[in-house]
Amino acid sequence: MAAQSGLKHRIRELLPAPAFRAAKTAVVGGRLVRSFGYDWRRYLRYSSSISAEQSRQNLKAMLTERYHSIEKGMSLPDPRPGFGLKPVGDVVRLLRLYVSAYGTDEFAGVVAKVLAEYVDFNRTAGLADSEIPHLASISDLVTEIGSAHSRAGTKQVTAAEVLRATESVGLEFFTLRNTVRQFDTAPIGHDELEFAARAARQAPAVCNRQFGRLHVFTDRADIARVLEIQGGARGFAEEIRGLAVVTTNLRSYWDDTQRNQAWVDGGLFAMSFIFGLHAQGIGSVSLNWSKSPATDQRMRAAAGIPEDEAIIMLVGFGKLRSEYRVACSPRVPLDEVLRIRTLGPGA
Repeated sequence: MAAQSGLKHRIRELLPAPAFRAAKTAVVGGRLVRSFGYDWRRYLRYSSSISAEQSRQNLKAMLTERYHSIEKGMSLPDPRPGFGLKPVGDVVRLLRLYVSAYGTDEFAGVVAKVLAEYVDFNRTAGLADSEIPHLASISDLVTEIGSAHSRAGTKQVTAAEVLRATESVGLEFFTLRNTVRQFDTAPIGHDELEFAARAARQAPAVCNRQFGRLHVFTDRADIARVLEIQGGARGFAEEIRGLAVVTTNLRSYWDDTQRNQAWVDGGLFAMSFIFGLHAQGIGSVSLNWSKSPATDQRMRAAAGIPEDEAIIMLVGFGKLRSEYRVACSPRVPLDEVLRIRTLGPGA
């Protein structure tokens, strides 16, 4: 690395500034083309951009997006009876494909429950059966699959429930979350990992496509092997008692407009996992994954990360010491972050 830096400095001294910029543009541009090409090939291969029927995961993602549009419709302040002719038809068609290929599993039961609630909603709203879109097909599917799944469709929530759960949570909970690089030696319990994973599972995901994954390592040798590839934990790697590789499945998305969505969903998922750790007094350090295609492949081989999952970041964690030192990491002024705006006429 030092030799490369020295060579770069020497070239900068020898070449005129315009020539150096041109050379650097060619080198950096070439690397960008290779990296974008790597991302493009993987997205085109694994996403549902060409077909949602290439795998169970692809079909589940497409079905989830479609049935969630029905859930959303029923959760509106004043949903229109009979809404959703096209999405309901899509759900019926895709669910038939899914059951034919993979059988009547729990996921199929979730979709059937949403369809059954859609029928109940329309009947309660006063529609005759003849006016309910795709009723015959829905009835056949619900009869075949069943609709006993309780956590699908819509549910009532009270403000009192939310306020009761959050009444003891103040800004201090967030301001005391620091990047920690000094940890206690105590091991992390399985129940603590499950708590944090449950918190991560509650993160928002586009159209409810919950395909974030946590590949967690607690063996010291495994942690060292993964961190050596990541390369950003020198000086404190031996402190880390647990390590999560956070990923999102590319099969969850399709078309050019969703090409970056894995990193949006994955970032929200990772932050919720970090807060799930923090809520238990477990410190964490976020480790970035801005790497070349070659390093990405090294990590996949070493950590067993499937090719259809995008690596978002790594999170190292451990129990807090009674006292420890952290970087202050001053926050930018609030007026640079918060801008309450009003759009003028014609904007």
